[in-house]
Amino acid sequence: MSNGTTTTDLERPEILEEHLLSLGMPEPNSGCLIWMGRRDQDGYGRIRFHRKEIRLGRLVLELSTGERLPAEMQACHRCDLPPCFEPRHLFPGTLQQNRADMVRKRRQSRGERHHSAKLNDGEVEALRMFSANGVPGITLADVFSVSRSQVSRIVNRKERV
Repeated sequence: MSNGTTTTDLERPEILEEHLLSLGMPEPNSGCLIWMGRRDQDGYGRIRFHRKEIRLGRLVLELSTGERLPAEMQACHRCDLPPCFEPRHLFPGTLQQNRADMVRKRRQSRGERHHSAKLNDGEVEALRMFSANGVPGITLADVFSVSRSQVSRIVNRKERV
C-alpha cells in the first residue's frame, strides 16, 4: 500500500480508519469526502479488505453502522457522487431502492445520453417539426432510421429515442 500500510494492518480498525482518511479529500461545498485511491469503471472507490476487492462505500457503511450489510443490500449515496465515502452520505438500500432514488432525483440517463439513444436531441426536434409540417411517419421512419411506431411515440411525446 502506498503509505506503508499492509493489508494485514487494515484488519485493525484504528489503522483502517487512518488509512481511509489518508486517501480522502474533503470537498468543502458538498461535505463529500472524495476517495483518491483506486476506483472502478463507474467511479466508485475500491479497496482490498480481508483478501477481497470490495467497494469502499459498502465497507465504510458497515464500519459506521457496526452492522454487516446483507448481500442484497448496497451502499447508496445521498450525494450521488460515486467516489464519496463520507459516512453521513451513505445509506443502505436494495438495487430497486437505489434505482428509485436515482429516478426520483432525475439522475438516470435520459434523452441522447441514454445508452440506447438512436437520435440526438436536435434530430428528435427536427422529426417533430417535419411531422407537424405534414411529412408522413413512414417517410420520417426511413429518413431517421427508426421504426414507424417509434416515430409515433416521439411525435406524440410518449418517448424519445
